[in-house]
Amino acid sequence: NPALHLHVIGEAVVQASPGAAAALPEGVIRLGWIGADRIDSFYRAADLVLLPSRWEGMPLVVLEALRNGTPVLVSTRSDMPALIEEGISGFATDLTLPALTEALARCTKPALAALRPAALARYHARFHSDRLHREMQALYAEVTRDSGKTGDAG
Repeated sequence: NPALHLHVIGEAVVQASPGAAAALPEGVIRLGWIGADRIDSFYRAADLVLLPSRWEGMPLVVLEALRNGTPVLVSTRSDMPALIEEGISGFATDLTLPALTEALARCTKPALAALRPAALARYHARFHSDRLHREMQALYAEVTRDSGKTGDAG
């Protein structure tokens, strides 16, 4: 797809084969590691964040993308699809070339732009620190209330 431009941020966690960087197709730019002070600008500028990882459980990349209102395409490996709402704040696909190709072909710029508000809403509803704080306060209140009923000292 000549309209697709891929910016690869980070580095492989498993040693890449020699010459892998030279084999990148046209439209793929390897940026390497980006500092924490600059990464949000890359998320905001992206139409989509693609995370084709095989071993992630709860990757911060997904949360950071959603925090910036950027939809995410994750692999169906592990529990990553539970982090998004399929077709609303992102997509999940198998890690096969045909499945990944098909998923990316459906990701038009207007369709991805329409997902941005839902991606941001997903972050605030599920992952924002204010939510965690409220839930922890409610849990502590419940535990304190219940321990007072049984007469437990602690």
